[in-house]
Amino acid sequence: MSTFESDFFRYYGKNWNWKYFKYILLDHGLFFLFILRTLQTTHNPLIRFLAKLIYFRTVKKYGLEISPKTKMGKGLYLGHAYNITINPVDRSQRHNSWKN
Repeated sequence: MSTFESDFFRYYGKNWNWKYFKYILLDHGLFFLFILRTLQTTHNPLIRFLAKLIYFRTVKKYGLEISPKTKMGKGLYLGHAYNITINPVDRSQRHNSWKN
């Protein structure tokens, strides 16, 4: 299971399938995670460029400052997806428990 699939399962308790894409559009926290995980995993320059544009727009709109360089485990859940800042040095373990 990929990291975004684990994130989606944490949000809705369902396995990810493209028919659930509407959930991404309706929940801006999940939308941000989708863009963030895309930036972390894709190597296609066109997709990376588009994802960066959307990423910076989302960062400015909702105040979600999580760098794509941040190493985060599977199953990340943003309970309140507004004004969150995470330093790229921070590392979260599985299920969003923070440890240094």
